[in-house]
Amino acid sequence: MRRLFALILAVFLWFGVAPALSANAATLTPCKDSPAFQQRAEASQSATAPRRFAAYSSLLCGEEGLPHLVVDPTAAHVGEFTIPAILFLYIAGWIGWAGRSYIQAAKNPAILKRKRSSLMFL
Repeated sequence: MRRLFALILAVFLWFGVAPALSANAATLTPCKDSPAFQQRAEASQSATAPRRFAAYSSLLCGEEGLPHLVVDPTAAHVGEFTIPAILFLYIAGWIGWAGRSYIQAAKNPAILKRKRSSLMFL
């Protein structure tokens, strides 16, 4: 029964039952040219708002004046998603590897002794 449910779920997700929102880069405008973004920048009261809105002005905004991340392989948008995603995967893999080595060492104390003795010579 579980396999059937998983298969049905996979088919529905594969064909995209939920309608996709149209937020492609063609419908977005630069935030510095968006009147809604400028209105939000003027209405903000926090002390860090000017610096934050200056950083966001290089991104693309929707009609509501909020910055959007564009996930496409072009070099213009590589810093918005691709580089942070690769860094996240690298750090998550590093943490997972360290956890896996710890669990293996906890199960077999001889491995931990060997690693400690080899680290003494470094």
